[in-house]
Amino acid sequence: SEGKTVRIKINAIKEMKQFTGTFHCYEVETYLGKRYGKALLRYSMFADFNKKLIDFYQKKGKRTLLENIPALPSAKSKLFGAHDLDFIRERKSSLQTYLDIVSKLPEVWKCEAFRKLLEIGA
Repeated sequence: SEGKTVRIKINAIKEMKQFTGTFHCYEVETYLGKRYGKALLRYSMFADFNKKLIDFYQKKGKRTLLENIPALPSAKSKLFGAHDLDFIRERKSSLQTYLDIVSKLPEVWKCEAFRKLLEIGA
């Protein structure tokens, strides 16, 4: 992303229904220079990506960068569970902070898992 304008924004929370029940997705828009991506992401997709990001830096021998990866917000609300709207809004804000920090990590845009998460090409 050197020299390119980067903007990642979680615009909305979408309630989705599936035969297994209701779940929430976060609508994420990404601008990287002239490239654009839009993705609907479940919390579990952020968690999977976080593991891949750790792996990416470990394989590159950049263990010192691991300390800079922010913690993901908690998977479930201790009081109300994962479907409480206040909890979901708070998690949206925490995920936005997570994306803001991660997007500034060195070499993160070379991580294929990050580009796939945000649905933005190489």
